[in-house]
Parts: sequence; structure tokens; C-alpha cells
Amino acid sequence: MKVYVSADMEGATGVVHPSHVTSAHPEYERVRRIWMDDINAVVTGAFDAGAGEVLVNDAHALMANLLPEALHPRAGYILGYLKPGNQMQGLDSTFDAAILMAHSRAGTANGVLSHTYVLREVHHIRLNGQPAGEMTFNIAWAGLHGVPVVLVIGDAATAAEASELVEGIHTVVTKVGLDPAAAQFPPVEEVRCRLREGAKAAVAGRGRIRPWSPASPFVLEMELGHPSMAHLVSFIPGVERADARTVTFRHDDFMAIWRVRIVATNLAKLVGDQLFGR
Repeated sequence: MKVYVSADMEGATGVVHPSHVTSAHPEYERVRRIWMDDINAVVTGAFDAGAGEVLVNDAHALMANLLPEALHPRAGYILGYLKPGNQMQGLDSTFDAAILMAHSRAGTANGVLSHTYVLREVHHIRLNGQPAGEMTFNIAWAGLHGVPVVLVIGDAATAAEASELVEGIHTVVTKVGLDPAAAQFPPVEEVRCRLREGAKAAVAGRGRIRPWSPASPFVLEMELGHPSMAHLVSFIPGVERADARTVTFRHDDFMAIWRVRIVATNLAKLVGDQLFGR
């Protein structure tokens, strides 16, 4: 049995402020170790459920945050940003279950560090007319490969978002948001126990959760943070500008939607960096 883990840092216990997940900040190294311990608890639970192979994909920022020497010794891993599968790189139809450590989509009330791919540049994304965050795209990617996402890990808002999308999905709540930059946390060791047991139960019960994916044709709508962002993104072939800050893209192939999203958010961030000197 093969289990896939996509690990974004915002979903970890103890994480509540941008400084915690920004590599240039002194707090990052301390929180990175906490995140690694959370990942290892999940991996241990998957092996306890009978997994013969676990693959962990670094899904945070430039995706080179995992510490190989601190990772569970039986887990494989993927590092690096420019990978076609992005936050789901390495997952294919040979996997039996997938687990996401995630955060809620942009604009979520009391969603800790909630955003969609880039913090300031994306206000909203919709997929086939429905609000969509990173988790939506990742669950859809897995579903289109026939793989169920059986467990989502993150704050209470993230767990609620996952439960609305996939019937019967398991969740582990690592914190309850009081604000996008404040949260209440259970004891660390209690969370680690929940992660181990949650992963074990989710993987063992994988057959009760159906893979989820939206129906073709796919329609992507992106409301960006500035008209100049929408202007540049509209240069992508097939992308249309709906209004000053919104672009749309339609295609029968989800891979095309996936790739346009990657290029569009990176272009939007480039424009933001140029306009605002970040």
C-alpha cells in the first residue's frame, strides 16, 4: 500500500504568524522543526495502518523546507518548486490514499494564515463557479488520478472546508483560529497523538472515502489584487479578462487549468513585487 503526503507548513501546530513560515525570519528554524515532528507523526500513523511506502512532498513556499535528516527514515520525499505537479508532485494512480497538511482559502474568516497560493495577489479563485483554495485543487488532482484524500490536517476552518468538499473525510484540527494571525492550540503532544491516530484511522478506512474531482469542462476564475496583475495574466493564451481584476480560463483538460493557475499566480506575484517593492 502506498500513501502520499502533501505537507504545507501553515497547517502545523504552533504556526500562527507569517514570521513562522518565512525562511528569512529567525523564528522559521524553530517552527520548521515543529512541522517536521508533525509530518513524522503522520508518516508513523500511515505505516502503522499497513503502508509499505510513504512519499512526502514539500508543499510550502519554494518547497525546499523539509529536513531529510529529520524525516522518518522510511519515508521518501520530494523537494523543489519548479515541478509540474506542484503541491501534488509525485502522486499518481499507483497510490492508495493521500493526506494533506493545509490551510483554508483566501478570505476565510478566522482562517489562520488563510490564502490561496500567494498571500496578497489572489483575492478569490473559483473552479466551475465554486470558491476554491489550494486544498480544492489538490483534492481534485488526486481525484482525477483515482486517489482519495482521506485526511486533511490544519486549523478548524481548514477542517470545515475539507468536510464540505469530501463526504466522510477525516480531519485533525491543530488549532482554532481567533483571527488570521491568532489561534488557540491544544497541547503539542496531544496534537501529535491525534496526528498519528488520525493518519492510521484514515489510511485504514481509505475504502470508505471516494476520490473527488469536478466535472469537465473546467472553468477557472481568478480575482487578482491589482488590475496590472490581471492585465499581464491575460497575455496567457486562452485567458480572458472579465473585468479590471478578474481573469477566466476554460478547458476540457484539468492539466491545462492546473498549469495556467501556476503561471498566473506566479505572474501576479511578479507584478506585485514590481509595483510594491517587495
